[in-house]
Amino acid sequence: MHKMRRNLICTIALLIELLAVSVVGASPRPDQLPDNVEVRQVTIWSEGSRLDGDLYMPRGLESGEKYPAIVMSHGWGGTKKKLQAEAAKFAAAGYITLTFTYRGWGDSEGKMVLLDGMPELDESNEATVKVRFIRELVDPMDWIQDYRAALDYIEGEPQVDTNRIGAWGTSYGGGIVVWSAANDDRIAVAVSQVGAMLVPTGKMMTLAKQRATDIARGGIDHAFQDKIEALKGTPNYAKMIQYDAVSMASRVKAPTLLMDAEYEQLFDPRDAGQRVFQTIRSHGTTPVRYEVIPGIKHWEVYTKGFTQGTDLALEWFDKYL
Repeated sequence: MHKMRRNLICTIALLIELLAVSVVGASPRPDQLPDNVEVRQVTIWSEGSRLDGDLYMPRGLESGEKYPAIVMSHGWGGTKKKLQAEAAKFAAAGYITLTFTYRGWGDSEGKMVLLDGMPELDESNEATVKVRFIRELVDPMDWIQDYRAALDYIEGEPQVDTNRIGAWGTSYGGGIVVWSAANDDRIAVAVSQVGAMLVPTGKMMTLAKQRATDIARGGIDHAFQDKIEALKGTPNYAKMIQYDAVSMASRVKAPTLLMDAEYEQLFDPRDAGQRVFQTIRSHGTTPVRYEVIPGIKHWEVYTKGFTQGTDLALEWFDKYL
């Protein structure tokens, strides 16, 4: 049992390192907002939780005109703040761009657990209760719903052309974008950057199934048994067994760009971006492109690979959105 858990910890340590949005070395990322971009903070409601978002608007938009939009998805351990440079660059290029933080992370609200059980409600179904907030639990099914809520939000922005909504995601968020593009036809174009699309298998699947039983029979605390010290966030294995972005690739109809790092050291791109690319290409009708950013590891896509990654994304959006 100890050997199995040790192997699992090593595997997940690598996975979380993969998904964390780390910044290594000197960064070419711009640290100031371009003069032609303005930002306003927004609130996105998702299943009763307020999500913290930012809307990046190109300056000088013509009144009454409609413009394309991009909804962005951060990775495991990230927040909307990690995407400031990318969002500003997209907005400077003319795209209304929305970033947000997934529930339970950063300044976004999230799920709660009643500490004293169900209270008596008044005639308005209200009560005063003591709760514990569920924070930094990585639940892909919640993330899928939050991303859908972000799409709902951008549809209500007066100057957004709802037929020209693009999706951009990075790391774990790259998998969320692939899943969403397969299941939400509002997404007209998709870009997945170093997309992590791993699914529990083998011993990890055995643990995941056990966690699902543990949670159902004993409460959400069991989800936090797999917290790894010094690593940000806890994987909700019970929910991860419901999530397989790669298997959804056959349903993607939006033009899709997939990018990986040349020296991706923490997962095999052949099981993620390359498989998605091959599956979409087999359709024969959906535009799809696969690019490897040279000379970088996974997290260096945010630094050394920033310019090439964002340039490729903009080229794809300009062509198809």
